Amino acid sequence: MISFFKKILDFYIHGSIHVALAVFSLVQMTFHFFHITHNAPMSFFAFFGTIVGYNFVKYDELVRAKKLQMNAERKAIVVLSVISFLATAYCFFFIGETNTNCISRFFRIDCFIHITGYS
Repeated sequence: MISFFKKILDFYIHGSIHVALAVFSLVQMTFHFFHITHNAPMSFFAFFGTIVGYNFVKYDELVRAKKLQMNAERKAIVVLSVISFLATAYCFFFIGETNTNCISRFFRIDCFIHITGYS
């Protein structure tokens, strides 16, 4: 029984769910402290995007370099990351026109800076 809870806790930690919950909480606090109308898709966009981003950064290079074996836990993390990516894309389209325009404008500026090498 303890082994089962240890596996769940390991998945929770290695899957970066604790970081995503912290980011979700920070978004909620931002809504509250700045008296911004609550936007659930924005909160979930931040939550799922954090899972995707952190897991990609954490595991991509290690798996590509074959330093980590793909065991059951890592396969579950890959599934979690794919589902989170799809949820992030879904939430992006429901954030709201104003917020989506701000995010896409930032993304275009960031891509321009990266492609041109302008800094």
